[in-house]
Amino acid sequence: MKFLLPFLFVLFLSVPNSNLTAQEKSKLQKVHRYCYVIETKEWYKNQAELWKMEIEKDKMNEDAWYSYYFANRYATMGSDWKKRKELLKSIVKECRTALPESYLPHYLIYYNDDRKLEHLEAAYKINPDKTDLYWEFIQYYETAGNTEKMNEFCQKLYKSDDIISSLYDYSLNVFSSLEENAIVFTNGDNDTYPMWILQGAKNIRKDVSVVNAHALQFLRDYMKIKFERTGIKIDFEKLPNDDVPLSSFIKETVIQIEKNNPEVPIYFVPTMSYDSIREIEKDLHITGLAFKYSTNEFDNSKKLKENIEAKFRIDYMEEDWLNEFHISKSIIQRLNLNYITGFMELSKLYDKEGNILKSEYWKNKSASLAEKAGETELEEKIRTENF
Repeated sequence: MKFLLPFLFVLFLSVPNSNLTAQEKSKLQKVHRYCYVIETKEWYKNQAELWKMEIEKDKMNEDAWYSYYFANRYATMGSDWKKRKELLKSIVKECRTALPESYLPHYLIYYNDDRKLEHLEAAYKINPDKTDLYWEFIQYYETAGNTEKMNEFCQKLYKSDDIISSLYDYSLNVFSSLEENAIVFTNGDNDTYPMWILQGAKNIRKDVSVVNAHALQFLRDYMKIKFERTGIKIDFEKLPNDDVPLSSFIKETVIQIEKNNPEVPIYFVPTMSYDSIREIEKDLHITGLAFKYSTNEFDNSKKLKENIEAKFRIDYMEEDWLNEFHISKSIIQRLNLNYITGFMELSKLYDKEGNILKSEYWKNKSASLAEKAGETELEEKIRTENF
């Protein structure tokens, strides 16, 4: 049984537009990176102005420079890239002049596309407790193929409690949706790093190759290192250049993997954008919190039931006491929308079998997730069986 997606829940990346109130416009708030919380573009623009005023009061205010940089970075997303690049570069330069002894200029130089390890190491030497640096070290050593150093920073980030614990539950359920020795393609920070950390810090599902699709397309040396390390054979010369759409790159890559490594199961996380998987959508089969790529038809109803009902950790969705006031609570609530596709398919399976109680159970679970994420229209569709 094949289940074609009516839509993919990448909703955790979208934020509804809203007009700021007078009180909100005057309220100075720390600007967090996208992996923690996402605000509207208007909010970022407003915070950029407020933090600029704070810097004018005190040019040595490290927190002000941090928020000012990221407010501008997110406020200008989608704008003219040359102007944006110059703006961010000028902010970093000013920050370096104002805070010559701080870790922040080194970090921002690295983060602002420099990507030289020396800057990251300089920032870490000055302030080794800044968790932002751990994220960057993990990415750097993953793409460099240095597993030992990557695991070291996975452990540091895990021990820091920087990542909301629900993301680990979510990631465990992704792992539970995968066969042994699988390769799974991921999309962004929140569907990649927690899986890497569970592998590097807790030795969980080390048999799985977790690869970020964007990194594979644009970092070919990383792609070669990753596939050679995991034993996946691929003819790199036959892959398209990095200037093609991601969907074309993904299609050719999975064709190569399937052809040369038929024993390797191929999966995608549900947070992949539709544009990135549209050329292979017809060959994606839901297995829980992941989609298996296969050009062959197969009945996945048994696997769907087994993964969700016997393997999934879903208690955290009900009452997540420890994360009640966590800055990333809204992120996990929207990420949890990705369960709905599998839960509703399970509901339909039980309905066909005549098991009304179980069918209603999974439908109600789906509606509850939509309600918690503030998706009232989706909740109504689920409850009225228009999903």
